[in-house]
Amino acid sequence: MKNLTKKRIVYPMLFCIAFLFASCEDYLNVRSNSALVIPDDLESLQKLLDATQFMNMGICSDGEVASSDYFLQQATYNAFRDEVKLAYVWDNYDQLFNNDWAKAYSVVYTSNLVLDKLKRIERTADNSIQWDQIYAEALVFRANQYLSLVWTFAKAYEKQTASTDMGIVIRQSSDFNAKSERASLQECYRVIVDDLKKAADLLPTTSSYPTRPDKAGAHGSLARTFLSMREYEQALYHADRLLAIKDELLDYNSTSEVNMSANFPFLLFNKETVSYYELTSNTQISVTNAMVDTLLYETYEEADLRRGSFFKKGPKTYHTFRGTYSGSAKLFAGMTVAEAYLIKAECLVRLEQPDLAMNIMDKLLRHRYQTGKYVSPDLSSPEEILAFVLQERRKELLFRGLRWIDIKRLNLEGAEIDLRRNLDGAEFVLPHNSDRFALPLPADIILQTGMPQNPK
Repeated sequence: MKNLTKKRIVYPMLFCIAFLFASCEDYLNVRSNSALVIPDDLESLQKLLDATQFMNMGICSDGEVASSDYFLQQATYNAFRDEVKLAYVWDNYDQLFNNDWAKAYSVVYTSNLVLDKLKRIERTADNSIQWDQIYAEALVFRANQYLSLVWTFAKAYEKQTASTDMGIVIRQSSDFNAKSERASLQECYRVIVDDLKKAADLLPTTSSYPTRPDKAGAHGSLARTFLSMREYEQALYHADRLLAIKDELLDYNSTSEVNMSANFPFLLFNKETVSYYELTSNTQISVTNAMVDTLLYETYEEADLRRGSFFKKGPKTYHTFRGTYSGSAKLFAGMTVAEAYLIKAECLVRLEQPDLAMNIMDKLLRHRYQTGKYVSPDLSSPEEILAFVLQERRKELLFRGLRWIDIKRLNLEGAEIDLRRNLDGAEFVLPHNSDRFALPLPADIILQTGMPQNPK
């Protein structure tokens, strides 16, 4: 994100949108010459949503920072400022502006601004296709940010307690004077699902621009949402809807699709990409600072081409991650065909169809192993197959902003995943039943709004 200050973001040639909505100061759209711009036509609204560096690159990374697929070397940790150190050990209750919360809500604000402006533009027979597409795109951008926020700053969804568990702030308009209040987790997920379902009905099957939402991507977001809610039938349904539209897997054996000799082997907008988003930039999980968990690295067999395409040799005996689908050091957070396969496989096992799940996994992994080297494991029970699917999910989707919510939802299924950090001989532990799995809201938001903070 470019030209960020506490009061204002200037987006070249288009707009300036301020972060946060605790007060109503300086929340104007302006040109770079400070002339007031009020978007009032469909073309201008589409341009707001097409601001890719702003709309597609604000998926929360704090959960990835808090999760377990990496570690920091002691010297790296020592060089960080206190705020960063505290986040690494799940104790950052003093985070201030220019954080995931602020970046996410700036996208929410832009989405709401577009939706509000659409209400003033008559939908006609001549403009209905464009009107509907802009409306649906804004819903998807807003819903994806809400989903990222609840995964980060709220507990995992549990039906029995969701009506009383604290969620996030749900903003349905661009009015900054509305009071900031935390909705229940149940209400948050209701809004997310409603937005995505409306969008899926209106969007084109596929988009001519990979960064624009489309029907396949909306179903992908719904599959993610329902999986995180442990609503497996619905997650399976939407994974299938996605795969009915797009079902191409990268063949990691193909040098035209995966270039192992490149610094970053995967092409931007490769054929497996369904929707394109990136995690916010975060120094702890940069490709130079984050060392891949050594036990996780050892789960990749020699014939598994992800071992070479996802990782490169780092200091000592460690490895760093390079397997992002961004074609660069930026961490990809979008939906892929492979993720849809993994959602489908997990849901099939949980819905008592383990044989079908293994068929899905075998197809995926034949595209990941050296030609002729993949051997389907001999697994005799649904429990073993589920463990296999979940392990492969972790191996396929690391550093995409998914591990944190996976740990949280799996702990509700009885996984009892505790997290540990070792620093200077001291061990820091996040127990599986800890309230701290709902990360703390930024301190300045609590101060300005009076909203309740997540418990320690």
